[in-house]
Amino acid sequence: TQSTWGNGSNMNVMSLVALARAKPLRVTILLAVLCGVLALFIYINYLISELITVLGTILLNVVTFYLVAVFASRALTFPGSLWLWKRSMESFFCRELGAQLGSRIAELGVVVESLTGVQRDTHSADMAAFISAHQARNIVSELMVNLRKQEDRGTLKTASQMRLLRELESLKSGMERTVWGDSGENLWNWFAINPSSRADYDFLRGGRRLSADATQLLSTIYTLNRIFLDIYGAVSCFKRVWRWLFDKTLGSLDLMRVELEGRFNAEQQWIRSSDGTMIDCMFVPGVGKTVSDTGPTVLFCNPNAGYYEFIMYQCEWLEFYTSLGINMMLFNYRGFGRSGGRPSPEGNRRDGESLVHWLHARGIDKVAVHGESIGGLMATHVARYADIHLLIADRTFCTLEATAQYMFSPMLARVFKRITGWVTNNDSNYIESRCYKVLTCDPADEVIADMASLKAGVARKLVSDRLLRESMSTGSSDAILNPAQTESLHESCVTLIQACELLDDAIDKKRAEGASNLNAEVVIDMTAIARKGDVKYSALESQRTEPETDSSDTHELQEEDHIAFDLLKSIRLHVESANAGGCPLGRIFHLRLGVEGLHTFLCCLEVWGSYCHEVKYSMQDNPTAACRHTQSCLGSFRQELSRKVAEFKAATVGTANPTLLQSVRAALHIEESFRAIELFMKKSRQVNSTVSDVETVVDYSRNPLGSPSANHLSRSTERDVEPFYDLKRTGYLIPLNSGHNGNLTALERSVVTNHLFRSEFLAFDDE
Repeated sequence: TQSTWGNGSNMNVMSLVALARAKPLRVTILLAVLCGVLALFIYINYLISELITVLGTILLNVVTFYLVAVFASRALTFPGSLWLWKRSMESFFCRELGAQLGSRIAELGVVVESLTGVQRDTHSADMAAFISAHQARNIVSELMVNLRKQEDRGTLKTASQMRLLRELESLKSGMERTVWGDSGENLWNWFAINPSSRADYDFLRGGRRLSADATQLLSTIYTLNRIFLDIYGAVSCFKRVWRWLFDKTLGSLDLMRVELEGRFNAEQQWIRSSDGTMIDCMFVPGVGKTVSDTGPTVLFCNPNAGYYEFIMYQCEWLEFYTSLGINMMLFNYRGFGRSGGRPSPEGNRRDGESLVHWLHARGIDKVAVHGESIGGLMATHVARYADIHLLIADRTFCTLEATAQYMFSPMLARVFKRITGWVTNNDSNYIESRCYKVLTCDPADEVIADMASLKAGVARKLVSDRLLRESMSTGSSDAILNPAQTESLHESCVTLIQACELLDDAIDKKRAEGASNLNAEVVIDMTAIARKGDVKYSALESQRTEPETDSSDTHELQEEDHIAFDLLKSIRLHVESANAGGCPLGRIFHLRLGVEGLHTFLCCLEVWGSYCHEVKYSMQDNPTAACRHTQSCLGSFRQELSRKVAEFKAATVGTANPTLLQSVRAALHIEESFRAIELFMKKSRQVNSTVSDVETVVDYSRNPLGSPSANHLSRSTERDVEPFYDLKRTGYLIPLNSGHNGNLTALERSVVTNHLFRSEFLAFDDE
C-alpha cells in the first residue's frame, strides 16, 4: 500500500531532476555513456541476428539475462563467495595492518636514533615513542611466530612474505645484539615490558646510550619502513591495482587464521556436511578453557560477506562470549574461504544442522546459535529443527524478498523470488522454534529496513495468525485497529504533520519578506492539504516550493493562534514519539511508509509492546532506570496526549483559521485512536511480556535461587485471561541503537548477558 502523502516514484524523479540541475556535465556524460552502451548492444544483436536469425537472438538474450540475473542474485546475497570480494577484504586488512605496524616501527626507529645520537633532538623520543616501540616489539614477535607457522604449513608462498619474515628476524637479532652500556640488558628484552612501568626510564632518557654500534639495526628498521610504505603508502594507479590484486604480505586468510589460533588457543576443524561438502571451522575455547572443553558453546553464523578469519577485528562477539567462559564455533559458509560447495540457503541450512550434530557428538550439551544479519537464515532454521538451548537472532530479516522489496522495489523482489526460488522464511522458523530465544533489532538499521526486519515479520505473522484463528473459531476477530481505523489514523497523522509544515512555511515566508511581527496577515493555501502528495516534508527534502495563493482560502494567523500553533507542534512531536518495539511512530511518516507502515507499527505494538528509553541518567546511576513497563509507558503517553489535545482545543476556540480547525479534528481523532489502542492492550494482557526490560532482567539475574525457565514461563501463564502471544512463540526483543554493523552499548550487552543467565545457558557458578 502506497502512502497517500507523497509518492516514492515522484521522489525518485525529483531527485534525478535535482541531480541534473546540480551537476549537468556529469549527468550529460553519464547519459552519453548509457546511450553508447545501448547503441553497441543493438549493433551486436544485429550482427548476431545475421548469424542465428532474429528469433535465435531473442532467445539468446533471454537466456543471457536469466544467467546474469541468477549470478547477480547469488553475488548480492553471498558476496563472500566471490574471489574479488575475498581479495578486497585481504587487501583492506593488508593496508590497515601495514599502516599500524609501520607507524610503530617508525617510532622504534626514532627511539633508536635518539639513544644512538643520530637524532640530536632529545625530545623526539618521548614516552609515547617508547610505548610505541614496546608495542612494535610485541607485534613483531607475534607476527614472526605466525609467519613461521605459515612456513611450516606450506602456506607462506609469496616472496613478499618471505622477505618480511627475514627482515623481522634480522630486526630481532639486531635488537638482541644491542645492549644498554654495562647493564647487559638488550633492547629486545628491555622493550618486552611497558616502559611506563620501568623505574630506569628516566635514567635512560637522561642520556644513557647504546654500547654497541646500531647502524645495522637502523638499516633494518629503514628497510622495514620501506616495506610497509609499499603496503599502505601512496603509489601510482598501476601499482595500486597490482597491490589490490596480488599483495598478500599481510592480511591474507592464511595469516589471519594462524593469528586467530594463536591468540585464542583455537583449533581448526574440517566438518563434513550431510551432502558431503567440507566446511572450514574453528573451535575457540572460552577464557581459561581448552579445546577439549565441553561446556556451553555458541555456534556463530557470520553476517553477510564475513569470514571467520577476520572476526577478531570485525566483530565484538568473539571477545564477548569467550570472556564469559563460553566456547565459540566459527565457520565459513559453503563457498566462502576454504569451505567447499556453492552458497545457497538450503545448503547453509544443512550445514547448520551438521555443525550442531558435530558439537553434540563432541559431548557438548548446551549449544546456542547466534545468527547476525544473513546468519539469521541458518540460525532460525537450526533453532527450529535441531536440538539447541538458545537462539539469538541478531539484526536479521524476515525474508530475503522483503529485504529486496524495502531496499530496492517490490518488482525487484518479485523478480528475485522468481529467479532464485529460494525459501527464506525466517519469521516462520523463529516462531515455531521452541528454545529460549532473543531477537535484536535497530529501527534505524541502514542495511535491513525495519519493515523487513525479523521483528516486524514476526509481529505481522503472529497478528495475522491470531486473527485467522479467532475468525475460524468464533466467526469474528478483534484487531488492535481494523483496516479502516488504521487508514483513518494515518490520514489524521498526515494532516496534523502537514498542517505544522504549512504553518511553518507561511511564518518563514513572512519572516523572509521582512515582517516585523508575527501578528501580520499570513497567507495559507488550504488547497495544499487536499493535495497531500504535492506537499514536501522538510525532514526529507531541503528544496521546498511555496504553494500558490488562493484568495478564497486565506486567513489571518492572529496572536492567539500562535499559542495554538505551539501546542500543535507539541502534539506532533508527542505523537511522533509513540514507540512500538523500539521504533518511533515518526519514522513511519519520515520514510513515507504509508498505511502499510502504520499497520506494521501497530502489529509490533501489539506483539512487542512499547519500549521507553530514558537518556537522562549518568553512568553512575542504576541502568535499570533506562526502561519502563509498556503499560505505564503507553498509559502515560495517552494521558499526556489527551492533556495536550484538550489544551489545543481550548486554545483554538474562536479562531477562524481553517488549518488549525482541521488540525483540531485530526488531533481529537488521534487521541481517540490511541485510547482504543490502550484499551486493546489492557484487554490482551500482553503488556511488556516480550520486550526485554533491563530492570526485570537485572533484578532476576541477581537472584540465583529457583529456576529461571520456570519463572519466565509462569509469568506468561499466570494471568486472568489467556494471553494472545506467549514467550514460547515471541521470545524476547532487545531494541538496539547501534546500526547494522556497529557494536552494542554497555547497557545492551548487559541485557544479552542477563539473558544468557536467565535461559540457564550460563550457570551462575560459571560466571
